[in-house]
Amino acid sequence: QIDGEQMLIRCARDFGNLFATNKKYNFEAFDYLKDCILCDFGYKNAVKIIKNACKDDQDALLFCSLLNNENQTDVEGVQAANELPEKFITNLIQDIKRNQKVTPAIKVKFKKFATEKDKQRICNHLIKEIKLSKKLEYLTLLECDIQCVPCDVMLSYATSPLIPLRKRALQLLTDYTHPDVRSFAINLIYGTDEDIVQTTCMLIQNYTPKDKDLLHVLLNSLEGARTDNEGRHEISIKIIKCIEKNKALPKEVLLFVYKNSPCARCRYKAVKHISKSKKLFDIIAEECVFDSYDETAKLAIKYLEGKK
Repeated sequence: QIDGEQMLIRCARDFGNLFATNKKYNFEAFDYLKDCILCDFGYKNAVKIIKNACKDDQDALLFCSLLNNENQTDVEGVQAANELPEKFITNLIQDIKRNQKVTPAIKVKFKKFATEKDKQRICNHLIKEIKLSKKLEYLTLLECDIQCVPCDVMLSYATSPLIPLRKRALQLLTDYTHPDVRSFAINLIYGTDEDIVQTTCMLIQNYTPKDKDLLHVLLNSLEGARTDNEGRHEISIKIIKCIEKNKALPKEVLLFVYKNSPCARCRYKAVKHISKSKKLFDIIAEECVFDSYDETAKLAIKYLEGKK
């Protein structure tokens, strides 16, 4: 997934430079990138965003030119009604049965064009399949719409002896809202550090007021050495998403995001929400003035000037 317009622009500059300096590379070598752009933005919209932001950047403009050329070609295997032909799904199932792995390009195409009927068909094979490695491949396809996989089924995979299947199920469970997921997360909290990020995200997603003290203890422990920057970023994204969906999280958790997220954009979003609470903003406002992200610093400066 290309996470937002800034990442799209960065990709345009970096890959445009690669295509310009090394002629053996083009979109054919990066079909996954091409499909992500199609899925997340659409070709025309992506070109418009890049051109508006990079009017004088020759590398980015080369990227746009090549992207326009790709847009002239129909998406292979997709019918006029933007549905995958039945043969595509049948062949996909047969490939998995033959122990072939799902490629990133197939995964993106399935995400973009699969109907509810297609997803249910894959889900049925997921549940009936006995071999764990094949279950993992079916699950990889259904990441685009995990709600079609029953919660009890996903929880059973989260204790699988096949480590990649267990890890994938733990990751996907962070987007499930269900009392059983909350109970499962609480039982995992005192487990291995290896699962602490997913456990925390599950608890945040399924937060209830009686979890307040437990969540604070958990987040405080994560400010130490129990997870890396990637883990802190994942937790920060989950907190921001839940706050934006008006989940009843204590607003103090936003301080964790500001103090621990390596992502400037996440910190800015956290500060925007914190700024609605004078009590919380007073804690970090002076520090925010020196934030590397200009928009965060502007929020703090405006707040502090208003207090004079």
